Amino acid sequence: MIPAEWSPKVDVFQREGQLVVHAELPGLTKEEVTVRVTDEYLTIEGERKQEKKEERGGYWYSERSFGKFYRAIPLPEGIDTTKATAEFEKGVLEVVMPLTPRVEPKARRLEVREVTK
Repeated sequence: MIPAEWSPKVDVFQREGQLVVHAELPGLTKEEVTVRVTDEYLTIEGERKQEKKEERGGYWYSERSFGKFYRAIPLPEGIDTTKATAEFEKGVLEVVMPLTPRVEPKARRLEVREVTK
């Protein structure tokens, strides 16, 4: 049996004028995760290594799984990626990026003049 590929679960939401990305990375440490940000994408990558050993009815059972993962999350316009921060706590990566305030285009009504010759 071939194990299925693993990809971390990701939530993307807005909170208090910021774009927040949560990625669930159970069993990993911050050293095993690489986070990169450009104006267009946030990428999260790393390698998951798990080993499970137990004794059952007089014999040993051992299972190992290894695999690299890569997530690319497209970013909307208006993100200030220069102020992005990343924190890792208890298997959850949180990346926070400020949203720049949207400037609504100003419109004004023009008076249409009639041209007479």
